Amino acid sequence: MAKHNILGKRGEEMAVRHLRKIGCEILETNWRKGRGEVDIIAMDAGTLVFVEVKTRTGNTLAQPEHFVTPAKMKHLAIMAGLYLDETGYDGEIRFDVIGIWRDKQDLDTFRLRYFKDAFFPDWNQ
Repeated sequence: MAKHNILGKRGEEMAVRHLRKIGCEILETNWRKGRGEVDIIAMDAGTLVFVEVKTRTGNTLAQPEHFVTPAKMKHLAIMAGLYLDETGYDGEIRFDVIGIWRDKQDLDTFRLRYFKDAFFPDWNQ
């Protein structure tokens, strides 16, 4: 497995632990449909949550969560629609982002930032 894949997997595991700690029920991790994937699908107090996790190493000015581009948001909206179709879920939904940054000087130091209700996609695009 490539280094960036190992880092991404570690970040997703940290995100799952954080979500469980704050009371979310994890329904799916790395849910796939076709060529698409959602990092985490969780239930938070009756709301279905689609979570994108971005993990980065380094001292860059851009935080990991800034890598969730409009194209990625659109992709997540499409994947959410597929999940809703597949499961028949018809309640409240939300899109969250978890950014995890690993210090380049101390590779054992991580910082997690959680953005609840980070965006809502334009379903008409």
